[in-house]
Amino acid sequence: METHPTALLSTRRLARNTVWNLLGQGVPMIAALFAVPPLVAALGPANFGIVSLFWLLVGYFSLADLGLGRATTQVVAARLGSDASEGIERTVWTAQCAMSALGVIGGVALWAATPLLVEHLLKIPATLTEESCRAFRILSFAIPAVTLSTGLRGVLEAKHHFGEVSLVRGFMGLSTFLAPLVAISISPTVVAVAASLVLTRWLACAAYVPFCLRAVPGLATFEVARQELPALVRLGSWITVSNIISPILVNVDRLLIGSVISMSAVAWYATPLELVTKLNIVPASLVANLFPIFAGATAARQPDRAAEVFERGLRYVLALLFPPVLLVVIFAHPLLSLWLGADFAVHSAPVLQVAAIGVLCNGLAYVPAALVQGSARPDLAAKLHIIELPIYGVILYFMAGHFGLAGVAAAWSLRVAADLILLCICSSSVLDHRVRWKPFVVTFSGAVAASILALVPHGAVFGAIAGILCTGVILRFVLLNERNSTAGLLWSSGKAPEGEHV
Repeated sequence: METHPTALLSTRRLARNTVWNLLGQGVPMIAALFAVPPLVAALGPANFGIVSLFWLLVGYFSLADLGLGRATTQVVAARLGSDASEGIERTVWTAQCAMSALGVIGGVALWAATPLLVEHLLKIPATLTEESCRAFRILSFAIPAVTLSTGLRGVLEAKHHFGEVSLVRGFMGLSTFLAPLVAISISPTVVAVAASLVLTRWLACAAYVPFCLRAVPGLATFEVARQELPALVRLGSWITVSNIISPILVNVDRLLIGSVISMSAVAWYATPLELVTKLNIVPASLVANLFPIFAGATAARQPDRAAEVFERGLRYVLALLFPPVLLVVIFAHPLLSLWLGADFAVHSAPVLQVAAIGVLCNGLAYVPAALVQGSARPDLAAKLHIIELPIYGVILYFMAGHFGLAGVAAAWSLRVAADLILLCICSSSVLDHRVRWKPFVVTFSGAVAASILALVPHGAVFGAIAGILCTGVILRFVLLNERNSTAGLLWSSGKAPEGEHV
């Protein structure tokens, strides 16, 4: 496979891989819209609530790999980037064996904890207790498949085989909602739904295998190198810290609203937040391409190349996210009125507007987060999350008590903005302060200013005008820097641009 840095960062290639990643994440959302109503009708509210827990658990099963899947991507991409690809097969098999063991341990733990979960922690009706126990225990067999899949997916991402990854992820996402529909047509029980989810997870895991064998033919020979396990575990452990704290940072605001304001306020807050944070699939899809490039560039000790990729990633995310964010800020109230009614919009529109600005910061933070993890420094992001959690909790409590839902949204937006700044500082340190910040800071400041202007009463028109001007500046900034970016990558790789000489 072609691994030249210019080829990996060509606009066409980035766009193609980003579209693949978007399809892999977006198609299941569409499937959910069609699958949920018949599932609710067939199962009833109580059983559907249990199925919703199945989906939640299946999503979190990937945490059972303790970050080894992401660590596999980092290590394999780093070796490819530094032309030290010999022994990749041993690394992959070592990680897969470890993840197999973790998957089995996780499955046994869920099996053993099922009675406690069903009979004491969850408010499941007594008539459904026995059936729910069987269903959760069946679901425990999916954990090894999920952990193995994360490692296999990591190999393909390291090799930039995003098309294959998206095909399997798309199948897995579709089957999450469509397989239960098939299952309830045979037996309308939660046991059948759990069995269908287990089956599709193992099918997805099996689907990764031929793709991995084609990407790394040496995997056909089983070989383990136990001496490589400590490095994988070290990387994975810090990634796991972030993976555990991040959901707490995401969900603690809703818990606080329920305890400080009201349960109705949770719906007014969570619904617009869930809506606008869906925009993050765009930077997530783009940055998935950049992570293995960061790993390869830093392993090859090419900070200039990594800095160029970093700057380019920030430019692209800003150009892609700012226009929809500004539209959400300007049209928040009519959008929510059309979707959920005028009464709901009165409470939720301010939350949507303030959170949208936070989403812009949050989306940009994907780039420095990928850099610090790709540079084998996931401890930096994890330590930031550890520091942020208690500070955010205090600010959140204060803002909720004094400013209501809009204050909670502002606290969330301030946290992700601080996260962006701190991660960028860490990234600059990792790259020996080679990043050219001024052009990005100026354009980003203009984008935020235009968004805030649209929040001012009767300022939507002025915000729209400022936003259009700012969008033009951003696009011009991206396009003018595109040629310079490509030229810089060619120079850093030792190949002169056409008409030039090294």
